[in-house]
Amino acid sequence: MSPSTTGLELLRAKANGCRRCQLWEERKTVVFGEGPGDARILFLGEAPGRLEDETGLPFCGRSGILLDQLFGDVGIDRSEVFVTSIVKCRPPANRDPKQGEIASCSVWLEQQLDLLQPEFVCTLGNFALRAIRGDRVGITQVHGIPDLRVVNGRKVVLFPLFHPAAALRSTQTRKLLAEDLKSLVRLTG
Repeated sequence: MSPSTTGLELLRAKANGCRRCQLWEERKTVVFGEGPGDARILFLGEAPGRLEDETGLPFCGRSGILLDQLFGDVGIDRSEVFVTSIVKCRPPANRDPKQGEIASCSVWLEQQLDLLQPEFVCTLGNFALRAIRGDRVGITQVHGIPDLRVVNGRKVVLFPLFHPAAALRSTQTRKLLAEDLKSLVRLTG
């Protein structure tokens, strides 16, 4: 087990007891994320949904099934990437996470980034994009465009992607997400 994997397991144990915001009151589990401690690529979503809250696994519901399918189509092996979200507990009724919840949970993401030291951070949707960029730019403006950024004191390539939930609602968005994932594979080659 690599030092970063050991560090991630220790961090996961700490996160499991988190009560930094009110989301802990209704959660079934903390959805910390999954993947190897030496992953070059981190995929970052918004927040867990119902199935994720029940299983503790990120992106295991309908959005995750689509994401896995798109990964397979372009040759991304999910077992080689790290998948997590900006908020680790499910907001009630799958509502959007509030800014205070995102801020409270940022400590866990920052520590994950410190341990993982990914080369690429792929944000899935507006919430994750805005959390990393710190501005209000929208995903439709920057999807699929690599952007060298300093995140948590380290240079990473930020690669914004549409959220798979949006791709479930729109065939056009699904096509764009698939094309952007192909671009990511070429970039990370």
